[in-house]
Order: sequence, then C-alpha cells, then structure tokens
Amino acid sequence: MSRLGAKMWLLGITLIWGATFTLTKGALADVGVLPFLWARFGLAALGLAGLAWARGADWSWPGLLRGAGLGVLLFGGYLFQTWGLSTIQPATSGFITGLNVVLVPLVARIWLKTPIRPTAWGALGLAISGLAVLTGIHWQGWARGDGLTFVAAVFLAWQLVAVERWAASGASLSLAFVEIAVVAVLSGVGSRLTGQPLWSPDLLKGPVLRALVVNGLLGTALAFWIQTVAQQVLPAFEAALIFMLEPVFAAVVAAWIGHESFSWRTIVGGAMILAAMMIADPEWRQWWKVRHHLPDTST
Repeated sequence: MSRLGAKMWLLGITLIWGATFTLTKGALADVGVLPFLWARFGLAALGLAGLAWARGADWSWPGLLRGAGLGVLLFGGYLFQTWGLSTIQPATSGFITGLNVVLVPLVARIWLKTPIRPTAWGALGLAISGLAVLTGIHWQGWARGDGLTFVAAVFLAWQLVAVERWAASGASLSLAFVEIAVVAVLSGVGSRLTGQPLWSPDLLKGPVLRALVVNGLLGTALAFWIQTVAQQVLPAFEAALIFMLEPVFAAVVAAWIGHESFSWRTIVGGAMILAAMMIADPEWRQWWKVRHHLPDTST
C-alpha cells in the first residue's frame, strides 16, 4: 500500500467512526457500554476469524502476544474514556481524548527513538486549538473525570505507536483479529464483574442491532484491519492527526441527517485540523496542489 493510499483509507475509516457516532449514542440509551462493546467487538472478531484463518494469518506466539498487547491498550482507552465520560461533558471528553495526538510523538520518541520534527509542534498546537474550537470546550478546572479521560488518551497513544511498531511484521490480519478478540473478552469480563448481563433482548432492538452490525463489521473489523495495514507505511503521528477528523465528520453527518445544526465551530475547527495535517505532512500539500493545478513552490 502506498503512503497516499494509506492516508485515504485512514480518512475512510475516520469517516465511518464519525458517521456511526449518532448510531452508537442511540444504542447506548438501551444497553450498557461494556455489554455493547462485548457484542460489537465479538461480532467483529467473528467477522475476521474466518478471513484470518483462510488467508493463513500468522498464529505464532510472538504474533499472538503482540495482538493481545494491542487489545489491552485499546480496551484501556475505551474503558477509561467511558469511565471519565460518566462525570464530565462529552465535549470535554472529546477534547481530552484528542490530546493523544500530543502524546503520540512523545511515546514514539521514547519507544521507537523517532525524532520529533520542528514542524510537528506547530501542527500539534494548531490541531489542539482546532479541536478546542470544534468541541466548544469551556475549561472549569481539573476534575476526576478529566484525569480518567487523560489516562484513556495515554492508552490510545501507546496503541497507535504499538501498531506502528508491530504492524511492520506484515501480519496485519492476525494482529487485528487478536486485538479485537481481546477487547471483546475483556469487555465481557468487565460486564460480569459489574453485574451487567452479556445478553439481553435489548441487543435485538432495531437501533441497537443496526449500531452493532455497522460498528462491528465496518467500524471495528474493517477499521482496525485497515489501521494495521496502513501503519505499515505511515507513522503513528500522521495517523493520529487523521483520526482527529472524527469529531469533524461526526458533526457534519449529524447536521446532514438533521440531528444537529451546522455551526461555525465545525467549519473553523475542522479547517484548523486540516491545516495542521498540511503543516505536519508535505505530501498533503503536494496532493492539494496537484488536485487544484497549483504551481509547485517546494523547490
């Protein structure tokens, strides 16, 4: 996969995540978060299991352990984000979770010894500012929920860097399958420990079932497989910047289907995040010039 192709695929799955936000929000009105995650990731694991087996995926112990490590990190991100969301506003949660884009280059520097480019800091500042505009956050001091959500951002930053590190082995399908299966198992265990049933008739309600199928097959099985393949050629920092467009896509889709109004925050915040991507990655600027027949001034 080429670098441009990888970026376009990541944009595609980010659009899926943003588009399914409204579906997920509606489903969680009928079922608990952990049972929903168990069903979502369980369905995704089933969807990938047959494909992984048929294509002769890598089932070696090192590969299985790497996939399990990714699953633990991803589950930690979901768990602490949800835990924190119980005490803070969704806008605040989205902003703090988005801070993982700041942590990714730091984690990559510590683990992979990846140098941090000078332009990265300007892009980071612009991206976080854009996210603040988009979410309309009004900071009112550090609360317990803020701390829990920041822990989620740490987990997600490590997950992104771990995918970059381990996807290089080429075993993308088995990595994604094991990662998803581990999240399903941990979500099921968490459901039982908190007294929530793994099965209830509510899972078959129309809105819940639609959310499970779309999220499970597209937003999980396909999305995390694509992420693993794409990060064979893209560093975690570039992937994190692309993923910051999720709330932009969520706002656009919500406005399109009439659930929310299209505000200036969506336009300005989204434009700032796009500008940050352009600053951080010259290839985006070159692609934009080619698309709009602009002269190349980079030389």
